[in-house]
Amino acid sequence: MKIHNMEDIVNTAKEMKLGVPAAVSGAADLHVIEPVLKGKQDGYIRPVLIGDEAKITEILRQCGEDPRDGYEIVDAKDDAKICAATVRLIKEKKAKMVIKGLIETGTLLSALLNDDTGIGKTDCVSACGLLELEKYHKLIAFSDPGVNTFPDLTRKAGIIRNGVSMLHAIGVETPKVAVLSSIEKVNPKQPDTVEADQLKQMNQRGEISGCIVEGPISLDLAIQKESAEIKGYESPVAGDADLLVVPDILCGNMLIKGIGYFGDAKDASLVLGLEVPVLFGSRGGPIEGKYRSMALAAIYAHVHIRDNE
Repeated sequence: MKIHNMEDIVNTAKEMKLGVPAAVSGAADLHVIEPVLKGKQDGYIRPVLIGDEAKITEILRQCGEDPRDGYEIVDAKDDAKICAATVRLIKEKKAKMVIKGLIETGTLLSALLNDDTGIGKTDCVSACGLLELEKYHKLIAFSDPGVNTFPDLTRKAGIIRNGVSMLHAIGVETPKVAVLSSIEKVNPKQPDTVEADQLKQMNQRGEISGCIVEGPISLDLAIQKESAEIKGYESPVAGDADLLVVPDILCGNMLIKGIGYFGDAKDASLVLGLEVPVLFGSRGGPIEGKYRSMALAAIYAHVHIRDNE
């Protein structure tokens, strides 16, 4: 699998005709249905539409679709029933990814994470994004901009494992991980540098595997070889990072929103660490971003869920 950009991700998912069953939670909304229809037509997802059946049927007809033509609809009139149906489909192995629709993110996430009634999960659930940037020579992932507020060392190790698993799914054999800070030296007065160094040591001991971890490292050194050369900073990660790991949600949120506003980036994002990948993108966001995220989730599910069954 050779994936160099977002177009490769979409084309790979289309060419493989994965048909990954996808629970669309809260599907009674045109902005939700549109990208889902495109994913279905391109053959990489097989949606199960959960929500008000009458409204979903009407939206499908508005889009020129026959609701009886390959569409599975689960009638659920409120959020509680939508969540219950989503969890049931995953537990019955009838859904291998979740697409959030017309339902609050916190409501759906709480249902999925519930210790008694939710789905399987690892010790860390995290958001991981993937970017194609005009000024960077390859796709680059970043985590965690949206789930873990102030992750401790254990959580950060989990965040790295989740991000690495996503990169493995798209063919990056040994991802180079940059644990970001404002400086490159360990400073006891700056706890994020201490944890970055500990994560690097965990990688060297094999506790975090399948990647190369460097840290603490500043953003410029992680993505610019020239800056690393000028500062005399030597590392296989310098100027060639595949995954940027931020210290906390504030840094991650500002980084991704800054890139989105000031740069011309193509993005995709997943929530990982649960039994299946989850898409929590905004309903009002661009269709193209949702479409790319669905393709990424389909590839991820195909690689990892298949291997674990």
